[in-house]
Amino acid sequence: MCLTVARRERRGSRMRTTPAHRSVRRLLAPAVSVMLVATLAGPLPAAGSGSASGPEDPPVTDTSSGTPATVTLVTGDRVTLTPSAGEPEVMFDPAPGSEPSGFSVYRDGADVHVVPDDVASLVPEVLDPALFNITTLVEMGYDDQHSDALPLIVRSAGSVNTFADNTGLFRAGEQLESITGAAVELDKENAADLGAALAEISEPRPMAAADALGGVDKIWLDSKVEVAALDGYLDQIEAPAAWDSGLDGSGVTVAVLDTGVDDAHPGLEGQVRAHANFTGAESAADIHGHGTHVASLVAGTGAGADGARQGVAPSATLLSAKVLDDDGAGQASWVIAGMEWAVDQGADVVNLSLGGPASDVDDPVVESLEALAEQTGTLFVAAAGNDGGFGETYFTINTPGSAASALTVGAVTETEATWMYSGNGPTLGSYRLKPEITAPGVEILGARAGARDSDLYVPMTGTSMATPIVAGAAALLMQQRPESSWQEIKAQLVTTAETYEYQTSWSHGNGRLDLNRAVHENLRADLATLDFGYLRFGDNTPRRQKLTLTNDGAEPVAVDLVGELSTSRGVPAADGAFDVSPATLTVPASGSATTTVTLHPELLSAGPWDGGVSVRSGETTLLRLPIGVFSEEERYDLEVQLLDRNGEPYDPATGLGLPNADPTIQAVNAETGLMRRLYPDENGYASARVDPGSYSVFTRIVSPSDDGGRETLTIAGTTGLEVRSDISYVIDAREAQRLEPPTIQGQPTEARDFAGILYATHSDDQRGYFEAVFVDAEMVADGQVFITPTEPVETGRFDAVFRWRLGSTGRGNSANPDIFDLVLDAPRFSDPLSRTLTQREVNDMARVEAKHHPIRADGEHVNGLGFGFSGIGISFMSWMPADVPSETDMFMTAGPDVSWRHCLGVLKDTYFEICDDFHTYERRERTQFQVGAALRPAPEVSRHSSVALNAEIGVGTSGRVGQLNDDLVESSQITLFKDGQLIDSQDTYAGHFPVPDEAGRFRLKHDLTLRDDFMRSQRARTVWTFDSEPAGDPFGGGLTIPPLLILDYDADLDELAHAFARRPLHLDLRARHLAGVEVPERIESMRLWWSVDDGETWREAPARRTGEATFRATLLPVSALQSGASVSLRAVATDTAGNEVDQTVLGIIPVR
Repeated sequence: MCLTVARRERRGSRMRTTPAHRSVRRLLAPAVSVMLVATLAGPLPAAGSGSASGPEDPPVTDTSSGTPATVTLVTGDRVTLTPSAGEPEVMFDPAPGSEPSGFSVYRDGADVHVVPDDVASLVPEVLDPALFNITTLVEMGYDDQHSDALPLIVRSAGSVNTFADNTGLFRAGEQLESITGAAVELDKENAADLGAALAEISEPRPMAAADALGGVDKIWLDSKVEVAALDGYLDQIEAPAAWDSGLDGSGVTVAVLDTGVDDAHPGLEGQVRAHANFTGAESAADIHGHGTHVASLVAGTGAGADGARQGVAPSATLLSAKVLDDDGAGQASWVIAGMEWAVDQGADVVNLSLGGPASDVDDPVVESLEALAEQTGTLFVAAAGNDGGFGETYFTINTPGSAASALTVGAVTETEATWMYSGNGPTLGSYRLKPEITAPGVEILGARAGARDSDLYVPMTGTSMATPIVAGAAALLMQQRPESSWQEIKAQLVTTAETYEYQTSWSHGNGRLDLNRAVHENLRADLATLDFGYLRFGDNTPRRQKLTLTNDGAEPVAVDLVGELSTSRGVPAADGAFDVSPATLTVPASGSATTTVTLHPELLSAGPWDGGVSVRSGETTLLRLPIGVFSEEERYDLEVQLLDRNGEPYDPATGLGLPNADPTIQAVNAETGLMRRLYPDENGYASARVDPGSYSVFTRIVSPSDDGGRETLTIAGTTGLEVRSDISYVIDAREAQRLEPPTIQGQPTEARDFAGILYATHSDDQRGYFEAVFVDAEMVADGQVFITPTEPVETGRFDAVFRWRLGSTGRGNSANPDIFDLVLDAPRFSDPLSRTLTQREVNDMARVEAKHHPIRADGEHVNGLGFGFSGIGISFMSWMPADVPSETDMFMTAGPDVSWRHCLGVLKDTYFEICDDFHTYERRERTQFQVGAALRPAPEVSRHSSVALNAEIGVGTSGRVGQLNDDLVESSQITLFKDGQLIDSQDTYAGHFPVPDEAGRFRLKHDLTLRDDFMRSQRARTVWTFDSEPAGDPFGGGLTIPPLLILDYDADLDELAHAFARRPLHLDLRARHLAGVEVPERIESMRLWWSVDDGETWREAPARRTGEATFRATLLPVSALQSGASVSLRAVATDTAGNEVDQTVLGIIPVR
């Protein structure tokens, strides 16, 4: 048995070779105009992204003149930028046929960026950020007025040196073997197709991109660059001032842990002393390119660019440890091994332009870094990561940048603005002040791996670029002060950084690297930061840190120490919240002086606080130490002890590998709906700081039998645990009761297949958390499942829901069926857990008779039954092997809170299933259905907007429809007419048609041929004629659902869905509108014709109305229904508005 969470997938509109995944950009959307606003963009990975040089300058649009400029993005979306006296106006026009997925607009200095939401996660790992810099695209002449194509650089996945376009989207140019790619052009008319493919990429990894893009795993803008003056970022950090002092990194060794380094690059020849490979890649060579770029920022010579591209420490010695594979990914063990190798090789500085999501506790890489820093005196410089976003994005520092000893680096732009995606502190779980410093990290030119004579340098963006700039700066200071420790070097770089008022300690540390001050400032501090970490609620003990200043100059220095502390909103701390004493020091020549910084927690409200202590001489700030502190909101210690069914402390490892074992404890606050997960140790003990509230606390305990028998599963815990102070609670599995199946009064039964146990806690505003446990019915029968009864809750809501399938085992009430499908809910785990259903309750259930017929010859069929409970708000599907043909008679729980779904699937080469929608049954409802008989085409989805009309056609039966894919179809063609004029004809079952923004009379024709292993209905033609008018604003929910009619055919057939020879064949016909039609019209008429010679000749069978939308017809004479024949049907139905469906299905009902 397989259990999955049911979900409704978005549908696409093109024939695809991969049926399991459809494009989300192939639905409808018009343009939308907005004023420039900043919205949250998705988090980005830690590696930088590049864009290469391009051809000569085309004409450039002047964006300052107020003239609108329109740019077609690589996704096919169009952006019009209109400068104005205030903020620029941006109009976003989604690609024709794309879904309104949203977009983010943000401004970096004078540059406006627009990123569609459905590709935001691909930036920068797969898509170059420059592709969405509207200002730059216009300035380069890539706007629609000056260019009908976008120049790009694409990289091929793997190690092939020659790019081959497998997508048909690109116009190939020069091969770039050094990056296994090519310069290409994308015609803007093809951009929407590329956007659809990009939206299908399942994860922001190059390998996932390669699967969706025909082997392309990275796309850059082929930008224009000028190789002339010294790179701006070097002036920005005041590097020339350090070089003029004779510093170049000589005698200092810097290890680059990355994708390898191409030391044959002209700018890196002779710079690398040793290489090592710790990955699964074949060699230490840099196939990816990231490591070579990073290394050149540390110690590149700038060869081939008249020195303009030189690194910060051009005479430093490099070590290359390949810890990321050729796809730019690695494992923690590779990084640890690389760090150990680097310090063994004598590295003074280790550059870590890499990272991954941090956890609540220090991971092995952080622990290794801390140990190596302490043991060897090596300085580790690490990237903050690219998981930040617009606004306050706390806790987005990557590991190993979260390490206390690491010098963690964020990224800024050339205008000193925060790079939007630079990671922000504090660190997750440890609340450390990170990053400590920033450096330029946007469009930084560095060495291109594999380049030898031309295109030597390429721009990349990210904290990966900022990190080696700081590592190179550290090398200069180590050359200047060889006796200094790594802590002193770190402190000097941080405390002399350039600080800006609008930046916070959580985003910038002390500010942007300033080498002029770092090299020439004689005063130095023994600390890099004043990090007070996490202040527990209720602990008002003053926190103190001693700060020692040392004067390397020949004259004493008198300084004032001035502190500031405020919230992220700029609200200053209360007077007396912290103080510096003494606040005035005279630091003697070649001597030191000490002061104490004291923090008073009782004067700080909850939340993050930051600021700094400035060391001033007169009006000049000599040094500044950033301050960071996180004051806890009202929280208390929740301690939980777990005991198994033998009364012993429960070791969660006992249940590892066993079904339904969960080694965690879920604590859900019924007042807020928020869940906190606790992780017990080997003694069953766990603790956490939690908000005050009334909690449901549950876990699952797998207990070994004390007599060598089978283990037991216990769902143990409580509801209504009041946490208003520190509290301890014991979860004792011995208090649980054995779970028994419910029983039916007067009817012997047993549990079949599985039992579902769902329990949920919700707050009054419907926020909450639920757990679902599914166990084999055999475990229940053997007495292996236990649950702790609970009391009714007074706060929020608790739901205990059981899903049972019971089968009759003996003589009972003759009116009862063989199967009882139950969903039983209660506001607590009752005592006893299960109950007996009375005959009256049974009679209130819905009785459902289901027939399942085979769909494809020799296919493996499965039966799907889904259920949902409104109190929890999620539905589940269970799948069991099905012996078809079959008939099932079952009683099912009825009522408005329980929904059901019935499916029949078949696997043969590819998977196909026919399902109805989740629906409820009325009490005492009696219904029957059959699945697999009388297959006919029907629309799954259709939408009409101001720019397009689309329709996706499936195949189904009896109110059900199944999604087609290319492996099921021999041919499928959809043709659309509007007001008698042909719009388009497409070889697909998911048509997308651009149409004018106006009402019209449409005719949609669909011709379908299924594969020959379909046992019925292999050929069909359906023509829909309908009136439709596009809605106004699709972003306001204005998509129109056209009034397409669907036909259902039902008949009394045998188990193989065959009619009986020489007997009257009674057909029940039903016409209905596509779900969601705003005001369905009444069905006006129905006509039916039938044939037994594949449509060569037809007989009409009068259709008699039996209901508002139902009709009955009888096929006569019976002499025409000979064994071996096959009935074809043609039906025409109309509604009172004149909408019509005319459907012909050949071979829909074979005759036995």
